[in-house]
Amino acid sequence: SYVARISDRDHRASDGYPLSSAAQMGRQDRANWHKFHRRDSDDQGDPWFRSDGSRADLQRMLERGGAMSSATRRAIVNGEPLIEVDVYSDSVRVSIVED
Repeated sequence: SYVARISDRDHRASDGYPLSSAAQMGRQDRANWHKFHRRDSDDQGDPWFRSDGSRADLQRMLERGGAMSSATRRAIVNGEPLIEVDVYSDSVRVSIVED
């Protein structure tokens, strides 16, 4: 698992357009960590999402119904929560550590 702050910089794609879903923001957080080295002070590294393809897989897993509660999705889209992401072989589970 890893911990990440979904900050304002994670609410926008690399080219600046606004993202609309928690799954997109979770993917952008990992792109900011691995590819662009734009890291929030609360962010932790991970060994899973280094490549563009693995981050696309992350987004697909985050889009599944069981990945996070609707309250967690809202907190990510509407705020800058600290989240914990538990990573399994073919799924992830996201929980809020701090709103």
